[in-house]
Amino acid sequence: DLKKEVLKAEKRIRKFIRETPLEHSPFLSRLGNCSVSLKLENMQMTGSFKLRGIMNKLLSLTDKERKTKVITASTGNHGRAFAHALQKLGMKGTIFLPENASPAKIEVLGNYNVYLKFHGTDCVQAESFARETAERNNLIYISPYNDLKIIAGQGTIGIELEKEINKIDAVLV
Repeated sequence: DLKKEVLKAEKRIRKFIRETPLEHSPFLSRLGNCSVSLKLENMQMTGSFKLRGIMNKLLSLTDKERKTKVITASTGNHGRAFAHALQKLGMKGTIFLPENASPAKIEVLGNYNVYLKFHGTDCVQAESFARETAERNNLIYISPYNDLKIIAGQGTIGIELEKEINKIDAVLV
């Protein structure tokens, strides 16, 4: 049940994330002839909503699993959130990136205590190789998107929105 998972995630991750601001947008409100607000997840500690998901996933691991090296694949926000979360929790892990990953993104990831490995020329190849590496070495692979704990953590944005807005007609992501 996704709703139950989101509620558990909220309790689990609250002290590790920011409650991000919600700002009314006069321009978009005029444009759409309605009331539009923007949830500023760019103000999250790592610059995106991805921290919510990875924190929930890592905090959901058992103590034994947390001592195991974890692996992910990412060329962007998930990788940065993964590196930040590992550092906060004192865990070790590796991020697989394509060989042609942006030098600026590699530089940001280099500010964290995380191993970087390069494989392939796109994110699909890097992700496939990361999964295979985790399986072959009995390590934990953390998907950037295809995991209930990741999704539930990211869903905690909805809990904040419910507190901040009386009536929500639609949420666009």
